[in-house]
Amino acid sequence: MTVSQTELNDFTRAFSYRIDSGERLTAALNILAAGTTNPILNQAATDISQRLVGGETLSQAMAQYPTIFDDEYRIVIRRGEMTGRLEDALRILA
Repeated sequence: MTVSQTELNDFTRAFSYRIDSGERLTAALNILAAGTTNPILNQAATDISQRLVGGETLSQAMAQYPTIFDDEYRIVIRRGEMTGRLEDALRILA
């Protein structure tokens, strides 16, 4: 099983909405993981949340899943992290 572009777009859009509303990254990821029917995306979101708790940045954690979050995706996330505008970066990707 893989993560389709539609699933990734839906995930990113929902992630953007949750972050934009002020939800913590880890909480948003855990909720999204629980809400997905794709086991690969579920595992990735859960692991990324745990990596954030462990001190990694979102882009670093996403780098562990290059088949889901490609270089371009992670670069946009990294720019969002660096500028403090992660919600804008997610909106662009969605």
